Amino acid sequence: MASPKIPQREFRVLQKSWFSYVDGEREKEGMSRCLPGGRHTKTCCGKSGTSYPHWPPSCRSEATDQLLCLLGRSYPHRSHLADFWVSSLREQAADGRPDYDRRTVSLIERSCPSLRQSPSERPRQKRERVDCEGLCERVIRINDSICLCCCPVHREECPIHRCC
Repeated sequence: MASPKIPQREFRVLQKSWFSYVDGEREKEGMSRCLPGGRHTKTCCGKSGTSYPHWPPSCRSEATDQLLCLLGRSYPHRSHLADFWVSSLREQAADGRPDYDRRTVSLIERSCPSLRQSPSERPRQKRERVDCEGLCERVIRINDSICLCCCPVHREECPIHRCC
């Protein structure tokens, strides 16, 4: 399912948000931020080419390649990362961080084909059961209607979404 052409301005918003998410994930794993440029290939990054783009990406071009996969402009690869990306942004909102923007989340949800699928249409991922109530506890406290859970399969069970 190919994604319609995204206007350049919107792509830049998505790219900026994606780079920020990637850098945050790299920092959580004790890695430095993505290098500003460069093109890693299967021969120079030391990782297998069968899983390219790698996670987390090692440079901006690899991060861009993964973004293109999420947007349906390349082979769908690790499409579950779109759920984690959106959940990360929603978590920023729950923490009251000023850089959260609902318009960006809406743009991501419209632009990523995997997020437009119903949970039953999505490929099953082998994951542990997620404690949605624990994840959404902060949101429940501030009485907001967003879900922090990154597991699309069980969002119907989320205490936030059950009420809606």
